[in-house]
Amino acid sequence: FHLAIDPADLLRLNIDPRANIEVPGVLQQGGQTYDVEAEYRGASTQFSNKKSWKLVAAEPFAYTDQETLLLNGEGHDPATIRDKLVYDLFADAGIQALQASFVDIDLNGRFIGVFTQVESPDAEFLSRTGRNPFGDVFRCRDGLDAEPNCDNEVVADRNMEDLYNFAAVVNRTPDAEFAAAIAEVLDVQEFL
Repeated sequence: FHLAIDPADLLRLNIDPRANIEVPGVLQQGGQTYDVEAEYRGASTQFSNKKSWKLVAAEPFAYTDQETLLLNGEGHDPATIRDKLVYDLFADAGIQALQASFVDIDLNGRFIGVFTQVESPDAEFLSRTGRNPFGDVFRCRDGLDAEPNCDNEVVADRNMEDLYNFAAVVNRTPDAEFAAAIAEVLDVQEFL
């Protein structure tokens, strides 16, 4: 992957990596060129030397057939293999996991490393895996304690009550009551 971002925009990203700033860029991959919106992603890696990226284009990338590329820098995995290995293991076990692959990235002509490109868990992923494309995929930024700090990646602004109820059952139900309570918020047999 060859990513080009104006140096002034890179400076904007680096002033506060957690600011969720999107900047314009151009991605070249496999002979194709895409105008993208680029931002840093990840909670724990935004201050690492090898940051993770989210790239969004107006049209699907030929490489993945999705409009969003998630490029994980794997800042806490010096071998850069764990995530990809787990996704492959899930797939081999029959679990419909996100697709992942390794990619080399250069930024403004300078090699910045090998990244793990992970499929975006969105409506396209749900469709590809035979799930309801209007289902829920939550991205949470906490341990689902009190009221979860989450976004729905498929339907923005959807009522989060079901997620809050699920989190409350998991976090606050006494052990003796757990089996009955979890069955009210989760199809346990389907999950298993």
